[in-house]
Amino acid sequence: MIGRTLAHYEVVSLLGKGGMGEVYVAEDTKLHRRVALKVLPEEMAADSDRRARFQREAQAVAALNHPNIVTLHSVEESDGVHFITMELIEGETLGEMLPRKGFTSSRLLEIAIPLADAVSRAHREGITHRDLKPDNIMVDNEGRLRVLDFGLAKLHVPFGSEEGTEMATATAGTGEGKILGTVAYMSPEQAEGKTVDPRSDVFSLGTILYEMATGERPFRGDTSMSTIGAILKDEPALVTEANPSLPRHLGRVIRRCLAKDPDRRYQTALDLRNEMEELKTEIDSGELVAEPRVAATRPLRSFRGLFVLGAFAALAIVAVVAITSRKDAESPSPVYVPRPITGTLGQEMDINWSTESEFMAFGQTRAGSVDVMVQPVAGGEAVVRAGGPGSETAPRWSPDGKFLAYVSSSEPGTPVFLIPPHGGSPRKLVSTNIRTLDLDKIGSAMGDRPWSVDSRTLLVSRIDESGRTAIYRVDSDNGDAEQMTFPP
Repeated sequence: MIGRTLAHYEVVSLLGKGGMGEVYVAEDTKLHRRVALKVLPEEMAADSDRRARFQREAQAVAALNHPNIVTLHSVEESDGVHFITMELIEGETLGEMLPRKGFTSSRLLEIAIPLADAVSRAHREGITHRDLKPDNIMVDNEGRLRVLDFGLAKLHVPFGSEEGTEMATATAGTGEGKILGTVAYMSPEQAEGKTVDPRSDVFSLGTILYEMATGERPFRGDTSMSTIGAILKDEPALVTEANPSLPRHLGRVIRRCLAKDPDRRYQTALDLRNEMEELKTEIDSGELVAEPRVAATRPLRSFRGLFVLGAFAALAIVAVVAITSRKDAESPSPVYVPRPITGTLGQEMDINWSTESEFMAFGQTRAGSVDVMVQPVAGGEAVVRAGGPGSETAPRWSPDGKFLAYVSSSEPGTPVFLIPPHGGSPRKLVSTNIRTLDLDKIGSAMGDRPWSVDSRTLLVSRIDESGRTAIYRVDSDNGDAEQMTFPP
């Protein structure tokens, strides 16, 4: 198909393959924009009933208007080839973004709330997705979540039929890998080939939330059938056991989504979204934090028991005071023992943690200038990552862990450089135009978290031609800078 023209669409490149056909990048020669073009399989296009049903579903999806749902443009036919055109989303899938040990609760909810809201909107329009998984969820280059393939990823046939249920739009890997990639997020009723409704999507959302919280899927197997067996029978470990930093209530929300019985789940994605919004409000306000686990105690059943306990407590206090008064006051056992991480000479400043908190970058004074250092938190030697005759300072770790951004006074224009944190050469990104002697301005040319969540852009303070300082959004690939603020 590459190089071929369908109607007024010129096929440019292949995006991926799946049971529902192949997906391409195409150029719309009328509107001069790029779109995603999905070519339907011949066997589906040849069946008039299936084609008509597909077109009805496509029309329903095209009617959806939601900022977190990909836009479907048209269903078309040219030279016997049936295809649909959709908005082309550029960014990262949720699967590509997922940290090895899961997201923090705040980041998880930032993604999960618009995800549930998008699914809820489809449910209100009578559309059940049936193929929710990280590969069908993207965060675009502007940081906005987008859900792909609503209603189009499946033909809604029972699992195990000749057509199968693996209808992923764009999944890479072998056939077995593709099946596992979809089966792992199925609800029990879908895996058994039963009739499904929006509560099936709620189960899939719970599976995705579990993976976002822990970095692991709740149901795993060596084959598609063993994975289905786990979905039907197994109860996954609590997310708070795998990630104790999460609030217990978040674990309860995910556990309810994963109930085997659809009646025991949230009945709509809207209910799930509302629950997570309330949870986020409680976390942001400080009302809810991760709760340390304590051993359960028996309630006191009578006043007499309370009196006896109080008497024993009073005697214990007297005994403790008598004993501790004899001890050397200078040798108490501290509750927390600080541990030095760095062990080098010179002042160390401007610490910035890696996404996984396994490394930190910082500035260190060495021979009259400041160098950027990278240090394993677990211990070991700090390594110089950027040094020069001037000062290399304010390192800022990108969310994907691929780059450190830092400001250097070693060159005219005091530019921002990018450098791989664990080896590689620096690359000049953009000049700040700050004078090399304005050390305070150099140190504050980037905020504590200047990067966008997709690591595609970062915010930098620069001095414009009139001498005013303004904030610019800078493309991390080519250094293109767009002025965002216009101060007087």
